[in-house]
Amino acid sequence: MNVMEFIVLAILASYILMGLKEGFIKTVFSFCSIFIALIITQIVSGPISTQVRGNGVVVNYISSQVEELFSLEKISVEDVEKEGKDEKAGTVSSQVNIINSLTLPESIKESLIENNNTEVYRAMEVDNFGEYINRFLTYAIINCITYSIVFGIVMLALQIIASMLNIVSKLPVVHSINKAGGAAVGAVRGFAIIWVMCIVLTIFSSTETGKIIFNQINSSAFLSFIYNNNLLAKTVINVTKSLF
Repeated sequence: MNVMEFIVLAILASYILMGLKEGFIKTVFSFCSIFIALIITQIVSGPISTQVRGNGVVVNYISSQVEELFSLEKISVEDVEKEGKDEKAGTVSSQVNIINSLTLPESIKESLIENNNTEVYRAMEVDNFGEYINRFLTYAIINCITYSIVFGIVMLALQIIASMLNIVSKLPVVHSINKAGGAAVGAVRGFAIIWVMCIVLTIFSSTETGKIIFNQINSSAFLSFIYNNNLLAKTVINVTKSLF
């Protein structure tokens, strides 16, 4: 047995043992729960966020914090009295500079610049540039807080469900099937990890280390079979072909 065979077998064994310990139900549910939580949060958080934005007390409090945090009161009167559409007065360029000077992620800055227009001002019920920035960031913060809280609650609910499923999985008949299924899922996860490693290895196949590893793969019927039957690699190749 060469080094690569030992590594591959160790990876497979560890994932099979983890699947055996957790069981089929818990393994699959844990894997899917994050996606379930994201989907539910995406659907639910929007309407809740809209309701929160209708609460004047909450909006005013966050708005005051935003103004203080980003020093929006320092924006000059000339900049805040004109809307983003007033390009002739050079206001747009000045406002873009102000947005870029804010300590914010680039994606939010780009969104602020993109939405700096009359239509958005009207939809947000603001009269000037300073109010626009404040309202935009206030709504963004409310959305983030709402999303985080909803996601946390959904994940907690899913954990409770997982605990209930764990109780069911301990029933005599279900227990054996659950363990065997967990080991099978663990093996699949192990192979997926190994196939990803094979794809990465292919990229570095021309290096000295890559050549050494490939010599070990070619000298092993077991490793050669795994490498030559890489379902992930075949999927990547098929997707690449479809682009041309």
